[in-house]
Amino acid sequence: MHNIKKLKAAYKDDLPTILENLGIKKEFEDGHIYCKQCGQTISYDNIGLIIPSVEGAEFVCNSTECIEQSNVYGKDE
Repeated sequence: MHNIKKLKAAYKDDLPTILENLGIKKEFEDGHIYCKQCGQTISYDNIGLIIPSVEGAEFVCNSTECIEQSNVYGKDE
């Protein structure tokens, strides 16, 4: 049997509210949030994933390689 995981999605228009709720909207808009995989600055144009973490959230850019490296889909590493 397959291990099923729930993935949550959000519309791009909801991102400012999500960032505000996380308390990091200004930091994000000032260019101080980086991809946890490649270090690229995350923006509204290149955001791929927001991953909940102990610190609040980690961000991944929309690069296929970075999304695959983040292993959020439960693939074997």
